[in-house]
Amino acid sequence: MAGEKLVIRSRTGVVTLGPGWCTKKLDAGRDLYSEVRAVERLEDIIGGGVLYEGWRYQAPSVLDVNEHERVITMTRAHGIPLRVLPSVECAAQAGRWLAIFHSSGGKDGCPRFGDFGPDHCFVDRVLRTVTLIDPGKECGKIEAPELDVGYMLSCLVLLGLQKRRNPIRLGRAFLEGYLRCAPVSLKRERLLGAVEAERLQTRRRWVRGKKGWHVTVLGVLGRAYGWMNALVVRIIVNDRKVGSIKS
Repeated sequence: MAGEKLVIRSRTGVVTLGPGWCTKKLDAGRDLYSEVRAVERLEDIIGGGVLYEGWRYQAPSVLDVNEHERVITMTRAHGIPLRVLPSVECAAQAGRWLAIFHSSGGKDGCPRFGDFGPDHCFVDRVLRTVTLIDPGKECGKIEAPELDVGYMLSCLVLLGLQKRRNPIRLGRAFLEGYLRCAPVSLKRERLLGAVEAERLQTRRRWVRGKKGWHVTVLGVLGRAYGWMNALVVRIIVNDRKVGSIKS
C-alpha cells in the first residue's frame, strides 16, 4: 500500500490515507473542533505508543486543521485496515490495542474510544504496529469497557459473513486478545447489552432516509442481521475457551 491512497467512508466524514499522511474531511453539520479534540485526547492517552511483546500500539497526531475546507491532517496510519484483511491475527492485535487503551485510565476507570470498528484499525505485520484512527466524540470519557468491546464484536461478525470468514473465530480472537491485557473483567450481561444496542442502531441506520418499500425490505434485512449477529456474539461470549467473563 506504500505510495497509494486509501479512502474510507466513516460515519462523520471521509478519511483519506496517503504516503506519510492521513486526512479527514468532515460532513456538513459536523463540529470540526470536537473531532480535533477527540483525536488529541486519543493521542494524549496513548502517547507516543506502547510497546508490548514486540508490537507497538499507537495513534496518529494532528498536523494541521483547515477550517475552510473542514479537513484535519494527521500522521499516517501504517498497515492494512482490519476490514480489508480480517485475519485472526489482526483481530487479536485489535483486541490488545483496545485493552492497552482501556488500561491507561488506571484507577479512574476505562476511557472510551467510541466507534472502535474494523475500518479504523490498521495492522502492519512487517513494522509490527497497530494504529487506531478516527475516534468517536466520546473518546476519553470514562465508561464501561463493554461498549467498545461489544461494538467491535458486532462489526467483526458482520465482516466475517461479508468476507466469507468464520465470524466466530474472528470474534473469539479479538476477545482473547483483549482479555489477555484487559485491566478489568468484562461482565457478560453488560457486553450482550452493548451488542443489543448496536443491533438496534444498525437497523435504524439501514432504513434512515429511505422511503416506500425500501424501508420494509431494509427493515427486514436489518432485523435478520441483528438477530443473527446477537446469536453469534452470544456463542462467542459463552465460549469457555475465550477467557474470564463474569456473569
